[in-house]
Amino acid sequence: MTNLATHPLFERLRGARRVRLAGAGGGFEVYAAVPLYLSLQAMGVGVHLANLTFTDLGLTDAPEVCDGLRRVRLH
Repeated sequence: MTNLATHPLFERLRGARRVRLAGAGGGFEVYAAVPLYLSLQAMGVGVHLANLTFTDLGLTDAPEVCDGLRRVRLH
């Protein structure tokens, strides 16, 4: 049985300093990315999550980084 630590994806990413996990809306990819995020962080990799959203971000308090891009912090 393969676990996340020995999964071929992690072998391929060994030595990476930063990784972006991106989704394209719907929200489920965020839940799928959480185990990857935590495992990569434990390996010392800087992880950034990105997601396309259909939410009107102008109605949120997320700060605008540039046109069409908002910063959301997990912690």
